[in-house]
Amino acid sequence: MIKYLFSLFLFFTSLQAATISTDQDNYNVNQSIVVNVNNMFGATNDWIGIYPVGSDNSWGNVVSWRYTKGVKNGAITLPGVPEGNYEARAFFRNSYTLEATYTFSVGVLVPTTTLSTNKETYTPQEAITLSLSNMSGASNDWVAIYPAGSSNSWDNVLSWKYTSGIVNGNITLTGVPAGHYEARAFFRNSYHLEAKKSFTVTAVDVGSSDAKLFIIGDSTVHNTSYGEMGWGSKLGTYMKHPNNAFNRARSGSSSKSYKEASASHHDWSYTKNMMAQSDISEGAYLFIQFGHNDEKSGYVHTEPGRYNSYYNELKKYLDQARDLGFIPVLITPVSRQYVGSRTHGAYPQTMKDLAADEGVLLLDLEYKSYIEFKKYSSDAALQAVFHYDDGTHFNPTGAGIVAGWVKELACNASSTLCNQFQ
Repeated sequence: MIKYLFSLFLFFTSLQAATISTDQDNYNVNQSIVVNVNNMFGATNDWIGIYPVGSDNSWGNVVSWRYTKGVKNGAITLPGVPEGNYEARAFFRNSYTLEATYTFSVGVLVPTTTLSTNKETYTPQEAITLSLSNMSGASNDWVAIYPAGSSNSWDNVLSWKYTSGIVNGNITLTGVPAGHYEARAFFRNSYHLEAKKSFTVTAVDVGSSDAKLFIIGDSTVHNTSYGEMGWGSKLGTYMKHPNNAFNRARSGSSSKSYKEASASHHDWSYTKNMMAQSDISEGAYLFIQFGHNDEKSGYVHTEPGRYNSYYNELKKYLDQARDLGFIPVLITPVSRQYVGSRTHGAYPQTMKDLAADEGVLLLDLEYKSYIEFKKYSSDAALQAVFHYDDGTHFNPTGAGIVAGWVKELACNASSTLCNQFQ
């Protein structure tokens, strides 16, 4: 008996999640639909059904279907369907337990549903207005506020409304307590997520001009060498309250290595402790610029790309800053001092992807500095103004100019953030 049970355990733990896809994302009306399946159970009564997008798994919603007849990995051809947006869904053994899904369209392009909030930061219980586009138009489409990172379970819903058939328009939800949240959009009483947008509710006065501003990054942000300066050391000169700027960046650090302890106390543990002890009753921001050293080989290296190590290391700062009541602001790595060259590869785009996914402010300093550097006639002319001893680091004049660009980007991004500057 024990040997039998152990064999069953090995069998079931060896199962991999089923996946499906269609051989086209767009079909003609009544064209046969080819569904590619992988890791099906292998039972003769495993089956594939075609459902309208957003509908539940009941049999009454099936538009087209086939048994797999034992196919684990291969192609299943289903009869075509009328014009519309659909999902191919995979089920094991005549059940309605969904194992995998894939969206496609027939005769039409699937419009991307988008969702945005009217503000990045709210005060507790302040009404939250959502802007929607490309909803399905069903009266029971719905939107809701969830704690960030929570599942789509109904138990996690804090505020919600049906859209009452809105395709493009605005809906206002009741406010929620201080914290980090996501607005989410769903079609037709389902829990199939169509769009989401992150935002923050803070107990502090976001309109104050006396917020604390901490900055972390690398040597282009902070450096103690004589004659060399990072832009973070000049940013306070542009602020209404210069002493509210705390440049905690560290030379040589990447998004990964900044988390290590440093003899200079310019490290994440020490900085985080300073942040925790700060009076943030008037608001607080954390500026984050890493990338130059992430690009290097060795221990400091991180890999760019959505959900790769650079993305994940940066996300840790966002999460911990929010936990401390700080509003995180991502800043793409400042360009190196070469006219018309962009030397940071996929790192800036990865940071942009993270900002979009997490709903945080992003200041595109890489693009701004690239455009400004292009105005010079040569690398030598450019570096005569900005450089310390190479094409990366700044002298005090150059640091001051770059800090001015950071202020400009901040004011373009957020009126509440701009209120900190002169």
